[in-house]
Amino acid sequence: METITIEIAPTAADALCETLGLTGTAEERRDRLAVYISSVVASEVRRVLKAKAMADAEADFESRHAEI
Repeated sequence: METITIEIAPTAADALCETLGLTGTAEERRDRLAVYISSVVASEVRRVLKAKAMADAEADFESRHAEI
């Protein structure tokens, strides 16, 4: 699996942590924010892959039944 790194300005990271209600030391909040962002990205990747698989299946179905 490939790792992708993003950079978030410290003030933006602090604002996100506050908005999300993340508590603890600055390091703990940043770690929790990283986990949260990873989770959101993973969820979106799954959604996109599922949508692509459904579109591919529909296209396959249509092409098979177009011949009938």
